[in-house]
Amino acid sequence: GDDVSTSESTQLRSAPVSDCITIAPSDDAMISNPPKSQNYGDHPLLRVGGKDESLLRFDLSGLPAESQIDSATLRLYVNGAAGDTPVQVHRATAAWSEDTVTFHDFNQQFDPTVEGAFLPGSPNALKSVSLTGLVHAWFTGAQPNYGVLLEASGNKKTIFISGENPNAQYRPALEVCYTLPVEDACDPDPCQNGGLCANVDEGYACECPAGYGGVNCEVDIDECAGDPCQNGGECTDAIDGYSCACAPGYTGTYCEIDID
Repeated sequence: GDDVSTSESTQLRSAPVSDCITIAPSDDAMISNPPKSQNYGDHPLLRVGGKDESLLRFDLSGLPAESQIDSATLRLYVNGAAGDTPVQVHRATAAWSEDTVTFHDFNQQFDPTVEGAFLPGSPNALKSVSLTGLVHAWFTGAQPNYGVLLEASGNKKTIFISGENPNAQYRPALEVCYTLPVEDACDPDPCQNGGLCANVDEGYACECPAGYGGVNCEVDIDECAGDPCQNGGECTDAIDGYSCACAPGYTGTYCEIDID
């Protein structure tokens, strides 16, 4: 009754697993002032600076639910013009759609906190900025994921390639690196009748107390199965044992003694 039984579950993670994925924007749009009420969602460029701003949103649903976010990096390609003041990234605080959003409708609904910033530099350059804290907040539900707003204080404009640009390799992207923790196959504890659970490569294993067996220690071992009672004695099973009711004229643990 004290054998270790192994589950038939699928292979589980016995060590943390790390990976990275690159996510294309689900929505991106320039919002311009003026004209405040025009939508530029299908435009191949995003513009920041002067009175222009840009919005981007990334769908994180492709990440495994148990992911621990290690890093998140926004990548943008400057194409054609570079401003001389930092491009600042803010958390958007209201829902929007690239097909309908305008400067007027969005109405500057963003958190003034700067989540990240970078200098555009060259008019043709790949730029990146860390958004790890913000992506973690989105993924855990601490903040609703309405994406980010890009703005710059200077009058000179910075132009980025958008998600609608035919040059796919230069489109905006969010690279997210994450770790999947070890899976605890013993939570909740599958072992019954006081069995001790341990994680193994194949899933879990239960070390059963005396008198029990089976994958989950669910089987009460029948100690009478081997017919231990002699001379017509009647066996009664117990936990980790048995008792013999002896026929007249016999005694002993196994009814092995012929009474004289």
